[in-house]
Amino acid sequence: MVEMSCKGRSSPTSAENCCGAGRWSRRRCDPEDSVLAGLRDPSGTGLTLTYDELIKKAFNKKYWRSAAAIELVKDSGQFYSQMEANFAMFFGLAIQQYENTLISDDALFDRE
Repeated sequence: MVEMSCKGRSSPTSAENCCGAGRWSRRRCDPEDSVLAGLRDPSGTGLTLTYDELIKKAFNKKYWRSAAAIELVKDSGQFYSQMEANFAMFFGLAIQQYENTLISDDALFDRE
């Protein structure tokens, strides 16, 4: 999840910005999107659900429910929720599932 982070920021830090409404509620969603169109806010901007709500719908509770704060680097003083600590896993699995829906029918590989 390097592409979601910046130098000096871990993926759980990026997750803090993604979980909850935050700036993601202002992203545009295409009305033709095969997955998210049904969750598109009527305004055309954002979704009717937040990322944390989507995670709760898609993943088993054991991966996001713990109320205990998690310190990923010992003695760092930075604590994250279980959902934030596991965000890279959620992101990676979501991308993998999305890529499984893609159908290539005219790539060089398909022509050989």
